[in-house]
Amino acid sequence: MFARLDGLMLRDRQRFSRRLHGAKKIKNADSQQALFDTLAAEIDAAAGKVLLREAARPAITYPENLPLARKNRTF
Repeated sequence: MFARLDGLMLRDRQRFSRRLHGAKKIKNADSQQALFDTLAAEIDAAAGKVLLREAARPAITYPENLPLARKNRTF
């Protein structure tokens, strides 16, 4: 589950990392599994937020009347 944290926003990554480390300390297997299931659902929701945020990012365009835009079209 730690591998899934890499694609999350930094604040979510840190928060879930602490919660996962804390979940390892739970002795009761049923309670631990219930917490892992809850965390998995929350991580999925956080990953969905990342996808929505990336989809909403505007594309950068430069007007053709700028000298740099006419000179170099590689950016």
